[in-house]
Amino acid sequence: WSGTDGQTTRTLTYTIADVDDGQAAIDECALESALVAGITDAAGNAYTGSIADIDSTALPVIDTTAPTVSASTDQADGAYTVGENINVTLTFSEAVDLVGTDGLDITLNTGEVLNVAESNLTDATSVTVIYSVGSGDTAADLAVDTVALGANATLLDAAGNDADLSSLTANIGDSDAIVIDTTAPAAPTGIAEEGTTDLADGALNAAEDDS
Repeated sequence: WSGTDGQTTRTLTYTIADVDDGQAAIDECALESALVAGITDAAGNAYTGSIADIDSTALPVIDTTAPTVSASTDQADGAYTVGENINVTLTFSEAVDLVGTDGLDITLNTGEVLNVAESNLTDATSVTVIYSVGSGDTAADLAVDTVALGANATLLDAAGNDADLSSLTANIGDSDAIVIDTTAPAAPTGIAEEGTTDLADGALNAAEDDS
């Protein structure tokens, strides 16, 4: 606690530990004992009064848990090719704020990088960006490879905890089957002969037929 002789107030300070989380709670009896211990007036009389119900005022919520992120899509399963669009959604375990002009980068397993702008993720639990399939893109099962902050960006919850972007709690490929296929079928390499003919091996000319 803090306080100086001759003052009419005494203050106790609680330091939040890494393991603290959730609605703050107080051992009211212990706190009251700590607040009044050693208090006397100028004549040396010990404090014998009572303290008003401390819990009558709502206590703050302690939050030391980093927000987590998952990836999903609302597209139908199937194969997609050049020019088609696919919604990619990031969902966070709690509301977050993205600050910084470099934004947030989503790298897909096709190699494409999608950017989330600062203005699109403010006090929000999800954000959706559009992936437009480009020439040469390919993926047997579309997924997000990484989610990373730009050089000058931060992603924080209301308590100031940095979002944990080290891994995804769920990915597109976990529940969807989105194939990215931009490769044209190969040209035929030969013509297969079907049926039989009475002709001997050789070429037909204009005056011949196979009847």
